[in-house]
Amino acid sequence: EPAQYLDLLKVARLNEDVEVTHYATTTIIEIQRDFELEIQHKSSMVKSHPSDLIILDDYIDTLNRYINSGLIEGHLLVKQRMLIMQMLLKRIELDPYNKETYFKIIENDSVIHRYAGAEKAFQALIENWPEDENAWLAGIRIYMESNNKQQKENILERIKIMPIKWSSTGKERLKFLYGEDILKML
Repeated sequence: EPAQYLDLLKVARLNEDVEVTHYATTTIIEIQRDFELEIQHKSSMVKSHPSDLIILDDYIDTLNRYINSGLIEGHLLVKQRMLIMQMLLKRIELDPYNKETYFKIIENDSVIHRYAGAEKAFQALIENWPEDENAWLAGIRIYMESNNKQQKENILERIKIMPIKWSSTGKERLKFLYGEDILKML
């Protein structure tokens, strides 16, 4: 499976040996072509079966693998992130109570600095799962990355009064973000 050696192939492309460079470049192009064909196939499957969550999830997973492969960058990467966002929103329409989808939306939107979409997903998370520490930590992340100090402080006030089930790891993350005193307030 050449895709598992993608990082090595990228380095090999810069090799002085022409044969090594040719092999690495050809293999990378082949991996990218395989991804594109797989995406096309799964896209048509989603169109043929628009309400099948298993097919949609498989398509989303494939798009995620492609995005995270390191094969694409720039405009094409943003385009693929926009496509995956459409599929995640479709996933929410079909199953609005799938927590993991909201986390994927937050992750995807945060990477491309679309904080309004990430915040909307965060609001849905805390509305449906108010005791989930990861939802609140995701919200803090959004407000920190977007440099929204007011919302970061607002979320801290909400955290203090909510019946959140904090794990030791969650408490450590809070302590790192807000300082030692936060633990006294929970």
